[in-house]
Amino acid sequence: MGLLWPNQVQAYNYGGTYLFMSYLAQRQGKDFIRQLVAQSRNGAFGVDEAFRSQAVEGDFLNAWGGWVAGNYAGTDPRYGYEALKGRRVRVQPVRDLPIEDIEGQVSGRWGTQYVSFPEAGNIEIDFSSDSQFQAWVYAWQGGQGQLQEVGLDETGHGVLAAEGVDSLTVIVGRTGAQGRSYLLSASYFIPTLVEGHEALPGQLQLGAGYPNPFNGAAQIPFTLETETEVELAVYNSLGQCLRLLQAGRVPSGAHQVAWDGRDERGAPAGSGTYTVVLQAGQVRLSRRLSLVK
Repeated sequence: MGLLWPNQVQAYNYGGTYLFMSYLAQRQGKDFIRQLVAQSRNGAFGVDEAFRSQAVEGDFLNAWGGWVAGNYAGTDPRYGYEALKGRRVRVQPVRDLPIEDIEGQVSGRWGTQYVSFPEAGNIEIDFSSDSQFQAWVYAWQGGQGQLQEVGLDETGHGVLAAEGVDSLTVIVGRTGAQGRSYLLSASYFIPTLVEGHEALPGQLQLGAGYPNPFNGAAQIPFTLETETEVELAVYNSLGQCLRLLQAGRVPSGAHQVAWDGRDERGAPAGSGTYTVVLQAGQVRLSRRLSLVK
C-alpha cells in the first residue's frame, strides 16, 4: 500500500473562492449573494446563515459538494457553471483494474481529488476513510452524466456499484481539519440480473437499482416485452411490503422508477438491505438494494 495520487486541488486560494462564489451566484441568484456579503460571520458559517435568511433549502456543505462536482462536470448543465468557461480540473486516470487499497492523500481541508476510470464496463468502487471525507461518483453512460454520492457509514466506508458505464470518475473531498488519507479499491463485476429466477433475455428484466448502496434516492430500471399488469414494490428484511412503487398496466419497453427511501406513510426507512420485487404477470423477479444513512 503506497501513495499513488498527490493532492490536486485546494480551495484556499483566490481563484477557488471566485469560482465558488460564481457557482453560488448562478445557482442561488444575486439576492443570495447580497445576503451572504451582509453576514457578520465568515466562511462556512456565513454561507449557512445566508441559506437560512433566504429560507432556501441547503447549507455550505451541500453547496460545496455541488461545486466540487461542477468543477469536474463543467460542460454538464445540471452540475457545471458558466464561470468555468469550459475548463475542467485535472484528473488521475486509472486504466488497469482491479486496484486494491490504493492510498490517496488530500493535504488541506476542502481540498479535492479526481480519480478517473476511462474504460467502459460494470465498475464497483470501495472507499474507506475517516469521517473527514466525502466521495461522489460521476458516471458517463449513453451520452449522459449521472452524479451519485457514495453513502459512507459511521466508519467512513462505502461501496457503490455502477453498471454499464462508459467511464467513471471518483470525486474525493476532504471536509475536516484532521486526517489526510483515504483508501480506494475498484474492480469490474458481473451483475446478477435476478435473484431466485432465471432472467428472460430480451423479454422481462429487472435491472440493478443504482446507486447501490444509496442514501438519497435510488433508480430502479425494468424492461417489459409486452404491455403487462405490473406491481413494483420494496420489502423489508421481514418480508413485509414497505412501499408499493408502481401498480397497474404498463406498456412495453424500458421504464425506471425512483425510490426515495421512505415507506407508504412517507416516513424515512432505516439503514439496511431491502428487496425490490417486480411482479409482471406470472413472473416474479427481485433485486437487493441497500440504504445507508
